[in-house]
Amino acid sequence: SQDRIGYLPEERGLYRRMRISDQLLFFAELKDCKGRAAKEAVDRWLERMKLVEWKSKKAEALSKGMQQKVQFIAAVIHDPDVLILDEPFSGLDPINMELLKEIVLEFKAAGKTIIFSTHVMELAEKICDDICLINRSQKVLDGSLRDVKGSFGRNSVALRAEGGDGVLDDRSIVASVKRQSDEVEALLADGVDPQIVLERLLESGARITKFELVEPTLHDIFIEKVSGSA
Repeated sequence: SQDRIGYLPEERGLYRRMRISDQLLFFAELKDCKGRAAKEAVDRWLERMKLVEWKSKKAEALSKGMQQKVQFIAAVIHDPDVLILDEPFSGLDPINMELLKEIVLEFKAAGKTIIFSTHVMELAEKICDDICLINRSQKVLDGSLRDVKGSFGRNSVALRAEGGDGVLDDRSIVASVKRQSDEVEALLADGVDPQIVLERLLESGARITKFELVEPTLHDIFIEKVSGSA
């Protein structure tokens, strides 16, 4: 039933002149969470979201970020099995983004089904098992996060080393090099095994403190996919 679904809309849906605690109780009752159970749930979530001191305030007195947290509570107050979140991190500072991410991951670990839209690719990578990338209302890519990343895998390594410049300059094994501070990202030539590059570096006497494969981010994949279809 709809009581098992929690929905957080992108647009605010709070009553501006109603006290926070009162409207959370109201939303809980709409989802068949009533009486003592509703009051305990409201108190628990206000504590978790660090909003206890604001519970007697009206919504219009809260910042955008605080209103977002209140609306999130309204979406989960009845412990839904399915959670639909539309831009859940909108208006939140880094600390509260981390708090919300932690809570969403707890719901995920509890076996809840979570569907959410976001422009924050980094958070999508940390939360999602499956993704669908949309550009201009059209689906451009979908699948499991692991499969999507695997299909866009670039043969690159990130390394930090003293010496070994001769190996990195060898275009038969290293196609290009991008230097970032004290690190180097090397795009390997087609068909070159990263292990070969590592062995060559060691043979050259280079002192290596970091050597790891570079995995494309969702941001990288989205840009590549959209640019390629433009």
